[in-house]
Amino acid sequence: MKALLAPLLALLALTAPVHADPAMWEARDADSRVVLFGSVHVLPRALEWRTPALDAAVAKSEQVYFETDVGPRGMLALTVKMTFAMFQTAAAPWLDLLTAEQRERLRVAIEPLGMTLEQATVMPPWLLSMQLAGLQLSGGDSGAGDYQFDTGVEWNLQWDLDPDHKAFFETPGEQFDLLASGTLDEQIEGLFSLLDEVSNAAGLDEMIAAWTSGDVAGIEALIAPKSEAEQAAIEALLYQRNRNWMPAIERLLAENRENLIVVGAAHLVGDGSVLDLLEQAGYTVTRIQ
Repeated sequence: MKALLAPLLALLALTAPVHADPAMWEARDADSRVVLFGSVHVLPRALEWRTPALDAAVAKSEQVYFETDVGPRGMLALTVKMTFAMFQTAAAPWLDLLTAEQRERLRVAIEPLGMTLEQATVMPPWLLSMQLAGLQLSGGDSGAGDYQFDTGVEWNLQWDLDPDHKAFFETPGEQFDLLASGTLDEQIEGLFSLLDEVSNAAGLDEMIAAWTSGDVAGIEALIAPKSEAEQAAIEALLYQRNRNWMPAIERLLAENRENLIVVGAAHLVGDGSVLDLLEQAGYTVTRIQ
């Protein structure tokens, strides 16, 4: 769980420069193409990340493909899944599994959320981890910056598009189940590892600078696994999902449809990335921004 959270946090966190030029590519066969844009899911309000090239790709596309739905239907589906998960956790609370030292650390960490330990531990540990990560990114008491989901790439693009102009590689439930994977002990370990991570956010600025400047090599270096556990987690979080998406992407090219693909920036860098898989399959990949 720790290894899943670390790269996820790194890719969520952005600073607030005035303007950004994130990387964008096209993949072509003999008579068609798709455009691919690497995104970040939360952004500071002051960041200008939409470029003429991206806006043109949105306008020309028959559909814009995202990882999953973060619009009203997607949020409703996630709410249902979260409610069910909390009912399950309430039947088997995990507060008693914590040491006295862990309880005190957690009590201090959740104070800005306005929760007691008993209220917080009704959530699955991984879900509480996400709550605390959101607090850190949004500039709470322990926060590092004013990062918001409602100014992120997917949120803005999806809410701008008509329903028939967008499509998704995964359901919200599939993403939920990915984050909820791992045993209870692993999730608890990940929660306390996250508390260590958010208290030392020095590495976030490097990721921020790489994405905003279109530094693909920089992003690749920053998400490189540092252990076998991290390698396994990144395999599940990134590379397996990349492979899962390939049939849909190849179908778009085979049908000669002009489409834009917007997925997290980590899915588009390095060996095993979507771009790497497309090149291996014989498509011509060219960076266009």
